[in-house]
Amino acid sequence: MDNKYKQQEIHSFLDQNKKKGGKKNDQYCYGQLKFGDVQNKIRKISLKTFFGNPEFEIFCIRFDFEDQLIAAGCSDGTVKIFNIATGKLAFNLQGSSEGSTPTTSIRWRNDCANKVKSVVINVNSDGSIMFWQAQTGKQLHRLIEKNNQILCMDLRYDGEVFATSGKDYSNL
Repeated sequence: MDNKYKQQEIHSFLDQNKKKGGKKNDQYCYGQLKFGDVQNKIRKISLKTFFGNPEFEIFCIRFDFEDQLIAAGCSDGTVKIFNIATGKLAFNLQGSSEGSTPTTSIRWRNDCANKVKSVVINVNSDGSIMFWQAQTGKQLHRLIEKNNQILCMDLRYDGEVFATSGKDYSNL
């Protein structure tokens, strides 16, 4: 699909979300990933659309430590990894065990003390915790907290310890 077609699809989706009075509401639309870029000294920020799909929402996003990749956690349970320089989808990571449960949090592991580089960790509301090698799209590990909806996670700076929190009101 060429870029012109993508832009037309994004604009037609934006046109469907109008405020009262006929003004276009392009502040936020489901399934859009935009990021700002400082253009000049007066700090004017422009938004560039990387990704647009009205079929699902983006729940969380996270830049990697080198600012080369951005991961988007989606309502369909996928994590989409984009190359920032090219603006293209590098990998579509599908790992949710129950189909379309949302990816609720994403973290990149710091590469400084680890043998495996470019590791992204995501949690889903089905209780799954997944570790991926972002440069290959390969799933490295998967843990499941049964009967829990994991809503957030964080990772210690050295990447050795992580914590999750969810519906069961406890931390892992």
